[in-house]
Amino acid sequence: MLDRQLTDGVVTVRPFDPDDRQILIDGRDDEFHTFMGEGSPEPTPTACITVEGRDGPVIVGWIDADDDRTWLRERELNLGYSVFAFHRGNGHATRALRLFRDQLEAQHPPFVPTLLIDPANAASIAVAQRAGFERASDGVGDQLLFTRRSRSTSSD
Repeated sequence: MLDRQLTDGVVTVRPFDPDDRQILIDGRDDEFHTFMGEGSPEPTPTACITVEGRDGPVIVGWIDADDDRTWLRERELNLGYSVFAFHRGNGHATRALRLFRDQLEAQHPPFVPTLLIDPANAASIAVAQRAGFERASDGVGDQLLFTRRSRSTSSD
């Protein structure tokens, strides 16, 4: 699904490496646990989100895609993402989501990205909207479902 790095010059989305696992676990905080639960003891997201630091690339979060949700249609993927507390509020999640979304939509045939977000997670809802997603008419359980805005009306 992701076999190369994607970058916009500020944020890079690169394939996950098992050596990243402890950094991802250490990046969990109360907000993560509120919306993501306990989290896997052995995370294996699709990709890591990095930015350039003083000594090279720094992992600031992750992004994942899964296709094993019963509510997904053919070629739809549910995307999840998290940015570590210290790096939130800098646009990293929005940039990473756009990069990953564009890569999925460029496949032939394209994948259709979706987002399932807790209605109490205002920050994630804002990221989804900035990244070109809009709320679908119906959600899944008590979660809000976001899908891509029509490309003809999308401002990104």
